[in-house]
Amino acid sequence: MAARLEERTTVDSKPTIKMPELLVFAKLFVVGFIGAEIFRAAFYLGYGFGHDPKGFALWAKVVGVLTGLAICLTYMVKRGAHRSAAKVAPTAVMLLCVVLLSPLV
Repeated sequence: MAARLEERTTVDSKPTIKMPELLVFAKLFVVGFIGAEIFRAAFYLGYGFGHDPKGFALWAKVVGVLTGLAICLTYMVKRGAHRSAAKVAPTAVMLLCVVLLSPLV
């Protein structure tokens, strides 16, 4: 009878979160919170430039865009992303990307 009583108490008890699982959830929460703050700060900093570019001359806008593009392309080449893109291009993954992104254009 005592064995049955022990089984009942262990079955009826609520499962608790183990400490490592709690740390994983806490770490994800902190990383998500920091990411949200970074995106919010970037939004606030970019708001003035994105909605009122009338004060800039056309050549200044073009130079800014081309400078940013040159920085991105230089980073891409230094990291070897063009080799990875060449491997992906002949596969169906590229076609899938085009199909998924086509409604956005």
